[in-house]
Amino acid sequence: MGLAPAYFNYGFVAFSRDAFAAVAPLYERYSNLARALTDASFFSSQICLSLLTVVAALETDFVTFAYNCSNDSLPFVAPDNFRIDSVSDIRVIHYLRTDQFDRRKFLAEASAYAAFMSANNLNSVNARLREHILNLSRYDSLLFE
Repeated sequence: MGLAPAYFNYGFVAFSRDAFAAVAPLYERYSNLARALTDASFFSSQICLSLLTVVAALETDFVTFAYNCSNDSLPFVAPDNFRIDSVSDIRVIHYLRTDQFDRRKFLAEASAYAAFMSANNLNSVNARLREHILNLSRYDSLLFE
């Protein structure tokens, strides 16, 4: 609406080399400012990025759910310009929802991993994530045979 900078959630952020070069020298100053203004909030780095895009006058753009796919049904019912039609459209999964697995544990703890890999009734995005992990593990086993 033109009243505030975009807020970036770090689900997926991509920079051109020129954009990165423009914000890199400013990062420390604005990171410190964001931490001070938010009392060292967990979100201060994301707020810093919003400030940097304004200060460096970066052009920003939205991506479709293909490049920031939440692990719920939203990517399939979103407005046309953001929606995806199939799990085959997914390029980056942002495992945001925790109702089917704990995003902080499922790749770090053997029991959480086993539970995720054997879970029934995963939604389509989480099932796609599990399929991807299985494909990676199959590839790894081929490399180390």
